[in-house]
Amino acid sequence: NLSHRTARRVNQVIGLAYDTTSDQLKKVIDDMHHHLQYRDGLSHDSFARFQGFGESTFNVEVEYFCVAASAAEFTKLRGEINFELMKIVEQHKARFAFPVREVIMKNQ
Repeated sequence: NLSHRTARRVNQVIGLAYDTTSDQLKKVIDDMHHHLQYRDGLSHDSFARFQGFGESTFNVEVEYFCVAASAAEFTKLRGEINFELMKIVEQHKARFAFPVREVIMKNQ
């Protein structure tokens, strides 16, 4: 029953470009994790972790639980957190990934 819900879960995967160094990746994840753990409006079981290697990304899983009461508060908080996570990526000079395809054409 939605009226008895105490928190709203957000689970997303953030893709960082493959030119991200392991040091940058670790720092980004550590800072995201710390930020989510101590961010007002979130439960303390929130996390960020290295999920794995995507087709063209290092995948970082982010999960947090908003304790916001209304849908409007929840969407506002989610947007603020997305900007905060973007700032962490930028601070470490890392980049968000975009899909890349390599096409090899053979002469006939």
